[in-house]
Amino acid sequence: MYITETHIEENNKLSTFNTDLIIELTNCISTLPPLFLNNFLYGWNGFSTGEFAKLNIFSELYNYIHDQKNHSTSNHLIVMDEVDLYLHPDWQRSFFSELLEFIKIEFPDNTVQLILSTHSPIIISDFLPEDIVSLERKENKTKVVESYGFASNITDLYLEGMHLNSTFGEHSKKAINLLLNRSNKNALSLQDINLIKIIKSKNIQQMILGHDDKS
Repeated sequence: MYITETHIEENNKLSTFNTDLIIELTNCISTLPPLFLNNFLYGWNGFSTGEFAKLNIFSELYNYIHDQKNHSTSNHLIVMDEVDLYLHPDWQRSFFSELLEFIKIEFPDNTVQLILSTHSPIIISDFLPEDIVSLERKENKTKVVESYGFASNITDLYLEGMHLNSTFGEHSKKAINLLLNRSNKNALSLQDINLIKIIKSKNIQQMILGHDDKS
């Protein structure tokens, strides 16, 4: 075996960024008898769940591209389910751009159609509304509704695109409603005031404290 783009680290560890070599070595090691296999420690040590998720998506796509059975296929329909799963919001933000760059390099032009499913408003913000099928379920019925996508405000993407009732967590929403009710009755306690003052939104602070003399 001819090995390039590698180096030996301390404790005789082999390190490489050569994709084909990684695949070849993994395949070779996995075919060893169990007694020999136990002598090899390999894998993606130290990866987070999100890193593994991203690695799995692109490695499966890479494997599909380089599978000899697919070389004669002139057009490809690739369906990817819940692509946002485990990804940090910033990775969600760059996911589609990276996916397009990857496909442009690996596939000939105009041979791939992508269908993605996601619960991430950040990911759908990269798609034109006409390319989004937005589903809403009410009273045990699912229907197609208006889509919000490309360059939409993040609040609109959550409320209209993902059909949320609020962008607040349910616990904080209930707490704010209780504070508003007490404020309307001029019944805010000192503990309430201290809680309100640590709220980062000045508009919400003013909305609550503006009703009470203790502010």
